[in-house]
Amino acid sequence: YIEETVYVPLSSTATLYVRKDMLTRKDNVLVVDDFLRSGRTLRALAGIILKARARPVGAVALVSVGSRWKGILEPVYSLFHVEIE
Repeated sequence: YIEETVYVPLSSTATLYVRKDMLTRKDNVLVVDDFLRSGRTLRALAGIILKARARPVGAVALVSVGSRWKGILEPVYSLFHVEIE
């Protein structure tokens, strides 16, 4: 497995796993997520993709909140965005 751990401040950790045979150097990977807020999961998934030597081509989220996730992976598209101050 290829793994990345997501640290959640004041809470817990979660480790994401992908079987090594699921990604190859020839793969272009689009990350699809339901909710994007801090970008921690997006960062972990990008790390898994890069460890597999595949190519991250962007991300799509159904809902995104704020902007802390910006700059982790480009381009990122969101179907519904909520700006917070």
